[in-house]
Amino acid sequence: MADRSNDRMSHRAVAATAVVLGAARLAVIAATGPTARGLDSDESIYVTAGLALGRGALPYRDVTVAQPPGLFVLLAPLGQLRSVLDAITVARIGSALAGAFAAYLIGRIALRQYATAAAIAAMVIAATLPAVAVAERSVLIEPWLNLFTLLAAACWLATPTDDHRDRRSAWAAGVALGAALTFKFWAIGLLVPIIATRAHRSWRDLGRVLGGAAATFALVVIPFVAASPSGFVEQTIGYQSGRTDGTALHDRLRGVFGLGWDQLAWREAVPTLVAALAVVLLCTRRRSDPVLRFGVAWYVTTVAAFLVGPYFGFHYAAALAPAVGLMAAAVVAEALTLVATPDLRPRTAGIAAIALLALGVTNDLRWVRGDALGRAPAVESFAVDLRDEPGTVWSPSPERILVGDRLPGSDGDRRLQLDPFAATAPGASRADGVAAARTLVERSDLVVLGPDDEPLERVLRQSGFVQIRRDTATGSSLWHRPDGASGGG
Repeated sequence: MADRSNDRMSHRAVAATAVVLGAARLAVIAATGPTARGLDSDESIYVTAGLALGRGALPYRDVTVAQPPGLFVLLAPLGQLRSVLDAITVARIGSALAGAFAAYLIGRIALRQYATAAAIAAMVIAATLPAVAVAERSVLIEPWLNLFTLLAAACWLATPTDDHRDRRSAWAAGVALGAALTFKFWAIGLLVPIIATRAHRSWRDLGRVLGGAAATFALVVIPFVAASPSGFVEQTIGYQSGRTDGTALHDRLRGVFGLGWDQLAWREAVPTLVAALAVVLLCTRRRSDPVLRFGVAWYVTTVAAFLVGPYFGFHYAAALAPAVGLMAAAVVAEALTLVATPDLRPRTAGIAAIALLALGVTNDLRWVRGDALGRAPAVESFAVDLRDEPGTVWSPSPERILVGDRLPGSDGDRRLQLDPFAATAPGASRADGVAAARTLVERSDLVVLGPDDEPLERVLRQSGFVQIRRDTATGSSLWHRPDGASGGG
């Protein structure tokens, strides 16, 4: 009876920690205004494609994008909102809530193997990684990717009970993995830690995971593939495999390990320290620990993907958080065992958990000032009215299209060349911006430029475009091809 009561208290502590972490994230959004930072390029692409889908325009057929459709499907209902800014607000709140639930899952998985304090510490460490703090205040793929991969991990690592429940949890793990694959293809790497911890499962369970993943992925993706088979293959698989705009080694090392050529970025280095200690534990004192084994295998697989992949962005590192959280739980549990006597262990654990939670909240709130001061002007300043102009539209800064509410519908008279690099030929370099822009210009009837896009005006004039409108307050301008001809529209 006492054990059951302790279990309930542990689960409540984990749930309360997730609520506090989520509230801290929402406090940052509320304190600065959900759209105070403006939109970066990735955010604007995802939001625009999602809202366009909600209005009847299909990715890969009507909208050029380079990612699987999972996030677009998730955002599609927001296309029914009156204001695009309202949609951005809801989407960013959704990211914060997804992050809070992901933290809760880390805690629940950790509780199966470790003490409550270790579970809470794992949640806080994972939630306060710099890339995570950025992603969960934004409309990015990583918060939802982490949520679904953690759901798969939680189902796979579930304590075996009977054959019937084992089968259900294996199928559930597969469904969650398939859902994760609709957000990012690299979620397939989760199969490595699944196989690494197969000792408590049967090969049939692994087959159920694969079957559930394939069925779920197909259910989401097939409608888009059927609408535009060549568009889907070219814009996702073809583009991603053909990218040559590689990230410099310096940027990869800093983003993944916190290592620069001349300095150590200690906040980004936390996962590396946790991973090093976890590997030592796995090789010595905790060889049979399934949660630790899963976390280490997951971390190594994800890091390998980051280092060998063609491109790495800062927010990609947020995908390390689940593995780091699982490893951190084992490291903290071992540390508590070594530094505290059995009598003092509960008190030491409680103090450590409270201190880490306070650090987590402080880490979130420190972004308030940066958000308020760092990313002006506000999204509204990008608004250019495009509602009455027909034809294919492109902008090197897609948020200008988004806030102008220039979204295609099901009537087919409007297309968006949304991701400028997914529409270029395979092998085109992101560094060759003028060549990429020329490719998009030739396919467009309308082009929206911002104050930083003046070098492209020459390309537009050479292609027969004329400026028909300029917003002097923001520096945005609307360009039109008089004859209405479009190279690929």
